[in-house]
Amino acid sequence: MTDKPAEAGKPQFVTENGILYRKYRDKTGVEYKLQLVVPVGLRERVVALAHDTLGLLSGYRGAAKT
Repeated sequence: MTDKPAEAGKPQFVTENGILYRKYRDKTGVEYKLQLVVPVGLRERVVALAHDTLGLLSGYRGAAKT
């Protein structure tokens, strides 16, 4: 992977510490952001882990108990 500019309309990927990211410009079009690339087979698990962890930290108990 290289950190060279991507062709217009084509995604650019970079690795940092062995982790794959998609590089894109933020809404202002000025600053670059990195988005973690998660394989399709792991996406549900990643979302569940993030949701469960955030729920524990924020006290979220679900819509029925709110």
